[in-house]
Amino acid sequence: MKIFLRIVLFTCIVFIVGVLIVPGRVVKSGMPDLDASLNHPSIKGEVTITRDDWGVPHIQATHATDAYFAYGYAVAQDRLFQLEILRRLGRGELSEIVGEATLPMDSISRTLMWHKSAEDLLKEESKFNSEFVAGMDAFILGLNYFLETSPKPIEYTILGFKPEPFTKADALSLMGYMAYGFAEGIESDSLYSILKNKLPDHDISLLFPGYSKEQAVTVMEGVVADDSVTRTRRAKDNSEYDLKGFEHVAALFDVAHDGLGGFHGSNSWVLSPERSKTGGALLANDPHIGFTNPGVWYECHMKYDGYETYGVHLPILPFPVIAHNANKGWAITMFENDDVDLYYETINPDDATQVMYKNEWTPMEEWTETIKVKDLPDVEIPVRITPHGPIITDMLEGYEGGPVSLWWMYLRTTHESTQAFYDLGTATNLEETQTAVSKLVAPGLNISYADKEGNIAWWAAAKIPVRPPHVNSFEILNGASGKDEVTGYLPFSQNPQLVNPARGIIVTSNNQSTARPVGPIPDLEGYWQPTDRAGRIEDLLAKQKKWSLEDLKKVQTDHVLRTGNKVTNVVVAAADGKISGGVYEGAVDALKNWDYAHDTDSIGATVHRYIYDALMSEILLDELGETTLSMYSSIANSRNFITYVVDDEHNQYWDDINTEEKESREDILLRAFQSGVNALADKLGKNPKAWKWGEVHTVKYPYMILGQSNLLKSWWQIGPFPAPGTNEAVAKMSWRKERYQVEHGASMRLLLDYNAYGTPDGMDFILPTGNSGHIRSPQYDSQAKMYLKGEYRDIRFNEDDVNAHAQHVTTISSE
Repeated sequence: MKIFLRIVLFTCIVFIVGVLIVPGRVVKSGMPDLDASLNHPSIKGEVTITRDDWGVPHIQATHATDAYFAYGYAVAQDRLFQLEILRRLGRGELSEIVGEATLPMDSISRTLMWHKSAEDLLKEESKFNSEFVAGMDAFILGLNYFLETSPKPIEYTILGFKPEPFTKADALSLMGYMAYGFAEGIESDSLYSILKNKLPDHDISLLFPGYSKEQAVTVMEGVVADDSVTRTRRAKDNSEYDLKGFEHVAALFDVAHDGLGGFHGSNSWVLSPERSKTGGALLANDPHIGFTNPGVWYECHMKYDGYETYGVHLPILPFPVIAHNANKGWAITMFENDDVDLYYETINPDDATQVMYKNEWTPMEEWTETIKVKDLPDVEIPVRITPHGPIITDMLEGYEGGPVSLWWMYLRTTHESTQAFYDLGTATNLEETQTAVSKLVAPGLNISYADKEGNIAWWAAAKIPVRPPHVNSFEILNGASGKDEVTGYLPFSQNPQLVNPARGIIVTSNNQSTARPVGPIPDLEGYWQPTDRAGRIEDLLAKQKKWSLEDLKKVQTDHVLRTGNKVTNVVVAAADGKISGGVYEGAVDALKNWDYAHDTDSIGATVHRYIYDALMSEILLDELGETTLSMYSSIANSRNFITYVVDDEHNQYWDDINTEEKESREDILLRAFQSGVNALADKLGKNPKAWKWGEVHTVKYPYMILGQSNLLKSWWQIGPFPAPGTNEAVAKMSWRKERYQVEHGASMRLLLDYNAYGTPDGMDFILPTGNSGHIRSPQYDSQAKMYLKGEYRDIRFNEDDVNAHAQHVTTISSE
């Protein structure tokens, strides 16, 4: 018996060793050598890649091409498998290694021609800056050199394939995915038309109020004192189109955000020296992007003769998107301009290859895309291109209506957006920066700027379309008549912009750029986000004259809901004393005592959110139905609707159309209160003390594709953790699908003071997880807990500081 027990014990030990230790060794076997000495014939002089204590590579070179070669090598060391996913995302080839789960994403990529657009762009490469082209070539060379000579991460073994060499088109095609994440009109425009056809007796404009029912907060004017921005969307008498099943377009848009780092929004602000305690211009930025691990940004410091940037890159591009140096710094947020239109197309019944365009039958461009799917037969998808753009309904599962095409600025022009980021890095002053910014076409970006001379500026960077006066760009347009076509584009000089405004503050939080006309456009079209974040930042910055970085940390991590009183006050008034029971009384007390903050221990935040969601359902489910309501709840206007409708007791949407009696606002408020509290009690129990926000509002960082697998999740996923913040707070921590499970938020937080630039006192930064994509690296999740606590870390910028914190040094020389 003792021998048997010993055998069982030995077997268990072997099993534990195999499960816990061997996988770790296998994973570690793909770790790169960060202290290697390399040679390559393309190198003109010695290059060093010094990694500091946060895993940030500091690239030092004499020649530009050497630096970009080193960037390609360094990012491959840290993020090779992420580069593989990004490359396949742009090419529409994820399903080849993952299987049918990513087939919808590949269909989108192929239909919207991300890789084809990159290849077309490279055909005109001679038109671009030769140094930009040389930098791209060197980057690809360095990346592929690592691929040829170094161990591959374990992910390649798990998925069972070998990587191919990367190309420049692979890198540039990611811009298509980035732009797609900004193309909110794909969802919003279709929804407006769906509702117009679905509810002919309702005023649909009430569901799309924009800023017309509230005090506007715009970039150029700040908190608008009058009602100059109260215009609603222009009414347009469209024909009724056959849109059966078009609600599925929401799923089409959502699929791009499933664990792939989709872009969602952002905050940034700049303060003039007059508003700074040190006398230097101040810059803050926190872009809101879908959480993955590794994160969407790769932090890197690059220096060669005449050039230096410290910033964050989309890993597969060698030029930083957000960066700074001793002369100047720039930040980005989403402009949210409307650069998307949907057109209902008319196909020739006698010739299916033709579409009616400007009242004439016009040939379409057609071809078939073949998508390889792991362990399954290839899938072929048709692609049809009208004069407006690709027909997106061809890839909509469950759609039974007529064809709808996508007019998208990204596909309309051979643009220089990628080179613009190179030019931003080489610009030395405000004027050169403005020239670089003017090259951005799509996606539309707000570029905020600060420099050592004390200048602050902001530019709405995009090519802005001009539409006919009758067109409501929120609706699906008539593709046949030619009457709804874009008539031209604004020159960049007419784009909204500010340079050294008198009030010394510029805030951008995806809010409307201006309440004023823009060129010939009386009311600039856009998918402006609710004013909660911009208004809260404006309110906080108005509380004191001068600011330091320590002060601004509290602004950047603020999670108070500016309009939290809107729903709370009317619900308390409707429910207080009207309904008995400990669980309901506890909910009322929680709302009465709530300070509108969203820390993880807040009870009021939890009660508010459950009731808020129940209220949305009680008001609109009867008219919209579940699918359309889910689609509507994800767009910005749903927030604008709720915050005004609670005070509009005569609004037609209060009535439940499924009952004979006419419900009042108070009836629906009470129903929503009971429904929300019941759902909360079912989730967390009947003791209100247990209703803490961090119990339901949690964040996790899935590892790109592999992190979606339950089998591998325990290896790669970071979290879940209780998370502060909420959808509409400055410290944005948001969800789209699973209720309160955070999917996106601040992808980094940056604060700069140009009077102390280059010192620890003048530079603060944090990433949500870490800078390495290797799960055995200490930099895989080294910043995760700091980030959730609202903490920051120093930036190593000066040479002495970099050397003092050096952990690894890779050297590259010529042969």
